Amino acid sequence: MANIVDKNLEKKVAEHFRNLLEELTLLGFKNLNIYYLSVKEYLDANNLIYKNIDAKLIDDSMCNLKYYNIKKELYAKEEIIKNEIQKIMKYDQVKYKLAFYSFAFNFLNKIRVKIIEKDMERMLSIINEKGKK
Repeated sequence: MANIVDKNLEKKVAEHFRNLLEELTLLGFKNLNIYYLSVKEYLDANNLIYKNIDAKLIDDSMCNLKYYNIKKELYAKEEIIKNEIQKIMKYDQVKYKLAFYSFAFNFLNKIRVKIIEKDMERMLSIINEKGKK
């Protein structure tokens, strides 16, 4: 995608497009990193040593308001970046050359959004249940 944009759009737009792709990748890494940070914080706070990290441990560590809000913020930034990427992919000079990539990007994005919505709902439900105890 970036190569097609480089070849067909002005340099400033192409650089911006590449920066958006890099920012999106960085947000993905930040999202993964919060899982690591939450588990580390949870283990430290509870004086626990785990050799095996499983889904329950991750749920226990992630399902609190702090990490819910961090994820919410990351997903909001992700949405802004993806919208900008999609706008550039619709420029007349590249829209036909990027048609397959645009389709794949939008298709995968729809799946990702549904996963995010379910994950955030589940997190909030667990947080609310913890709050009732």
